[in-house]
Amino acid sequence: MRHHKVSFVNHFGITLAADQYEPLNAQGKLKALAVCGPYSAVLIIHGEKAHSLYFGKDAYAKLKGDNKEMMIIPGASHTDLYDNMEIIPWDKMKSFFNQYLK
Repeated sequence: MRHHKVSFVNHFGITLAADQYEPLNAQGKLKALAVCGPYSAVLIIHGEKAHSLYFGKDAYAKLKGDNKEMMIIPGASHTDLYDNMEIIPWDKMKSFFNQYLK
């Protein structure tokens, strides 16, 4: 596993810091980001058919506290959650952020 510290600006214009993890010998778009911010709540969203689903489940299992949630989108692949606006759980993200980002 390769690990890099990265930062990026999200579509809200907020700069986020993250840890980027890449499996050794990875081909294509298999990278995963663990986003760090000033808040401790974590919402993991994964497609049911994503090859990396195990990674999200493992990360979720290691998280402490009661301010964590994991949402698995039925029938979705990893890349479906990049640009398929119909299956991205906008309402869930909004309610989660409203609850924890006060």
